[in-house]
Amino acid sequence: VVPLFNVKDSIANKLSTLGYVVLTQKQKGTTVYSGDLATSDASDFDYISTALAISEVLKRLEAVIEPYLGRGLDLPLAAALNNSVDSELRSTAALGIINGYEFVISRVGANNLAINLKITPKEELRAVSVTLALSPDTTFNLEG
Repeated sequence: VVPLFNVKDSIANKLSTLGYVVLTQKQKGTTVYSGDLATSDASDFDYISTALAISEVLKRLEAVIEPYLGRGLDLPLAAALNNSVDSELRSTAALGIINGYEFVISRVGANNLAINLKITPKEELRAVSVTLALSPDTTFNLEG
């Protein structure tokens, strides 16, 4: 990706606060200035880059988790699901999309699971908490 225009850092910062994503060329390579999103003060999704990273993680997890839905989880299958989720998150971290993660898979009723994720997106100082609610009827409802 190559920026189309050369802009000063001060202009890039102003554009990013208006909700635009600005790409600038620096010595270390192309840099993204990510603006604020229109979210509440309590939201974990204040920055565009954070929302994109979380979206990518959830999309990757959806593909990994899909084969386990509706199968009934005994101990070996639950361990396989846990390993699949961990492997995909590790892979996502290796790609530089996230800096770190924690997760817990728990049963939340008959035929329903929840994956509580704590994700540290790239270039973020804080972790974002997200819960995926999984059931055979509906998949991947973002709860938090």
